[in-house]
Amino acid sequence: MRFSELCMFASNLFEGKFEMTRWVTVNSNPNHSINLGHTIPGSFEKNFTFGNSFKEIKETIKMKRVPFTEIENFEIPETCAFTVESRLSDFKKPYLPSVYFHFIVCFDKGKKTILENYNEVFKVLGMDFMNVK
Repeated sequence: MRFSELCMFASNLFEGKFEMTRWVTVNSNPNHSINLGHTIPGSFEKNFTFGNSFKEIKETIKMKRVPFTEIENFEIPETCAFTVESRLSDFKKPYLPSVYFHFIVCFDKGKKTILENYNEVFKVLGMDFMNVK
């Protein structure tokens, strides 16, 4: 499946289940009206290198992501990982907070796993303030 197909499937699913009238996305490209997330660099490329310095690694992660948008023709390979970062708002009820989903979908030789609890990651990184109590 291509990101464009999956993105439109998700959009139709959200619109069918919620009174959602607006997507709120972190997206600087005006050609994309829907942005659900991005690939995780290194999860599907062969012989991928991030670089040696923090700056090189940060720039590689930033520049090598494939956006999860309605126009992206990236075909999801058998082994791959990508984030889903949906932010939904309702224009009809602007007093309601946005709904936010954030998880990682991982495919390992076609077997899917969804990672959605980051508490252990936050602990390891010393970011306990991020854990919901």
